[in-house]
Amino acid sequence: MRAVQLQALVNSPQELTVTTIPDPTPAADEYLIAVHACAANFFDTLQIRGKYQWQPALPWVGGSEFSGTIVETPSGGGGKPKFKKGDKVFGSSQGAFATRIAVKEEHLQGIPRGWSFRDAAALYLTGPTSYAAMVVRANIQE
Repeated sequence: MRAVQLQALVNSPQELTVTTIPDPTPAADEYLIAVHACAANFFDTLQIRGKYQWQPALPWVGGSEFSGTIVETPSGGGGKPKFKKGDKVFGSSQGAFATRIAVKEEHLQGIPRGWSFRDAAALYLTGPTSYAAMVVRANIQE
């Protein structure tokens, strides 16, 4: 698959490169998602520089917010999966800057009817963060 994999920390997004790496192997409780769109967040820019509070061990794939299509459902565990192969979803998990990502069900939601993959990619983290900034902190009203 194609991915933005960091072998070392960088100083800016302009230093990131796309490479080819093996597809992730989902755990028994994870879905495999074909990523159609991803969002870049402020903390992504901190993480690639080593300045975020949580840092995965190198090498790692950047990004944490995405939308896409279910390619594989969980192979084991507790009960019937919420989503089926082909469902359109959005969510958050480390490794979103790639063409495939393995994700637990609790980090996924179905894409609302009428939403594009591009629009849905920013729903999980960026949307609520923007809402909080504008409505809660700035007190913007209708």
